[in-house]
Amino acid sequence: MNALRKSAALARRGLPSLTSAAARRLGAAAARLPPAAAWALAAEEADWRGGRRQNGFFGLYDDVASAVAAAPSDALGYDDPAMASLEAMQTDDGAFPPMRLSEYAVLFWLREAIEAGARHVLDVGGHLGQFYRHARDHLDVPPDLRWTVYDVPVIAAAGAARADREGEVALAFVDHLAAIDGCDVALVAGALQYLPPGFLPQALHEMTRPPDTLLLQRAAVSPSRGFVTLQALVTRAGAVRFCPYCVTRRADLVANLAALGYRETHAWTTDRVFDLPGHPECADTVYLGLRLRRASTGAPPSLR
Repeated sequence: MNALRKSAALARRGLPSLTSAAARRLGAAAARLPPAAAWALAAEEADWRGGRRQNGFFGLYDDVASAVAAAPSDALGYDDPAMASLEAMQTDDGAFPPMRLSEYAVLFWLREAIEAGARHVLDVGGHLGQFYRHARDHLDVPPDLRWTVYDVPVIAAAGAARADREGEVALAFVDHLAAIDGCDVALVAGALQYLPPGFLPQALHEMTRPPDTLLLQRAAVSPSRGFVTLQALVTRAGAVRFCPYCVTRRADLVANLAALGYRETHAWTTDRVFDLPGHPECADTVYLGLRLRRASTGAPPSLR
């Protein structure tokens, strides 16, 4: 019993930047675990909070507001200049890393859409336009193709400045979806989990001409549950920022898009692994790719 109390006390003392409510929750959780497991969980949390688990996760929440309230600091989200140069997204000289093999499925379906006449791609959460550069380097991109990245204001501004420096005339950046309509393909690569729940269906619903093709890549989904956690992201300067991270129940995602006329045609999984310490019930989360096509019914899409 003393060991349990010590583990719980360690969890509280080692997390000075947590809110008192979050510290109480963690201490209570640790007290229910065997001593070794409680110690390991406290160590995992300390590494996560200190930026020693790049892209790591901690905490389980019912909604985004609860996750934000429990964050170790107010350094939240991507809307910060430091997030334009994350180590995981750029090499030391500022170049983009080579495309991972699991991304080729997206290029396959993107090529088909372009060959069928698509000329405008909306890249939701596309950061600095990395995927456009991969597509340009691997596909026969027609000269009249337009590629528009939607992201938070600071990232969109950084992306636009870089595109201007590099002479990327086909690449544009916006920070509000009202500027986007009439795109042929909507690509959401690794960004669905950073969007508020329901954001994507609502954005598609509000378009006067929604895209015929929807490509999701690296979408964090679970067959059993939807939930929110917190992700730690470390900037090149070593600062830690925390992002609410929304895992979607797969059936809910497909149903919400089906209500807008989108039918799933192909699915694939990527090689990325999801790990949420202390919550084995979330271990069925995978990173999914989906290709969906919109039925041409002539009727406007509707939300459930």
